[in-house]
Amino acid sequence: ISPSGPGTCGMQQPLKVSAFSNGGIGLTSSATLSCPVVATTDKWLAEVVQPAAMNVLGAQVIELRAGSYSCRAMNNGTGTSRTSEHAFGNAIDIAAFTLANGRDVTVKGGWRGAPDEQGFLREVEATACASFKTTLGPGEPYHGDHFHLDLAHHNAQGTYRYCKPRPDV
Repeated sequence: ISPSGPGTCGMQQPLKVSAFSNGGIGLTSSATLSCPVVATTDKWLAEVVQPAAMNVLGAQVIELRAGSYSCRAMNNGTGTSRTSEHAFGNAIDIAAFTLANGRDVTVKGGWRGAPDEQGFLREVEATACASFKTTLGPGEPYHGDHFHLDLAHHNAQGTYRYCKPRPDV
């Protein structure tokens, strides 16, 4: 299992990703992720994010500011905190979307920003629940400036989804 760290961190065959959508959506810095998260993110970007960006903002997304692998506990906790899905490359955090017209839409600024940014961010966060097992964002502790998306197994069958879009906050 690599990359490695203290305890149970790491993943089988980690991928270093510099872009999604066959290079059409770059990353401001490369991300280390497991294959399932790469495939799920790529599909979500193609089927949800790009159509929403065109419909609501009038331009394609060309870059993401995102976080990935980090050997740590949930919410950067210590002691008895559970291991974060980031420690297994099983999660991605998205803080900002850059559009082809040069516009940056950040989760932190856009959540309560211009009406079109609010609409776009709420749509992509809410619809992420159909693709990812966990979806967190503004309104959830520690997630006010990004969307956390992961493929955690919350029950034995791996079917339960923990999705907390909070459009009202």
